[in-house]
Amino acid sequence: MNFAELSTQPSQRQLGSDHPHVATSLNNLAFLYQSQGRYSEAESLYVQALAILFEKLGDEHPNTQTVLENFLLFLQQVIRENRAAELSDYPVTQQLIQQLQASL
Repeated sequence: MNFAELSTQPSQRQLGSDHPHVATSLNNLAFLYQSQGRYSEAESLYVQALAILFEKLGDEHPNTQTVLENFLLFLQQVIRENRAAELSDYPVTQQLIQQLQASL
């Protein structure tokens, strides 16, 4: 486990794994992984962050919208680089990829 991964643990211990602040940490770590080309790991963290935020804050909350926008930008990058096959079969990922590909 690297330093970035370790940095999410105190928040999870203190606030609980489903707290919106934990989702923010997951989003930040996902962005780091994205910048390193670690797409599978980034995807998993974005999906976890979104699940927390949709449940706790709802889909209209600005924090939820920010993470969703980050995830969509991530998926656009993956499609542009023709690396979508590296992603999992998360239903949300597959649905968004199909929508993005249809709009391109």
